[in-house]
Amino acid sequence: DDKAVENLTFLEEQFVKKFFLRAFNTRIQPGVIFRWTSKAHYQGRKWGWNLGADLWVQDKDKFRSIKAPETALNEIDITKAKPPMAWQNKVFGSIIYKLNRPKKTWYFSINGDTTLNRRGIGQDYALSFNFETSF
Repeated sequence: DDKAVENLTFLEEQFVKKFFLRAFNTRIQPGVIFRWTSKAHYQGRKWGWNLGADLWVQDKDKFRSIKAPETALNEIDITKAKPPMAWQNKVFGSIIYKLNRPKKTWYFSINGDTTLNRRGIGQDYALSFNFETSF
């Protein structure tokens, strides 16, 4: 009976540790972000285009303080909680049509971008149709 109680207590503790996560007040300093965007642009009387690249890099976050009991601090693996350094390299482009009217100018465009290379972030792409006016 004593061994069964001991085993049940052990299983209960493991179950609570694995399936009921704990939250601690933590001070995190985000990593520094570097961003570089380059773009070529042309606008004629009616038609125009954009073509460019976008690169961003973010350094790892730093954990400044974790307010938790000493026993909990000994159990958690802080290195696994830190996200890795992230970066992304994208290309983008658009085709623009300009329509001049007496009191307004309309712009219609098709825009797209896609990720070429990345780390620490998922693959993504976008396609949009825009229209805008100035008066």
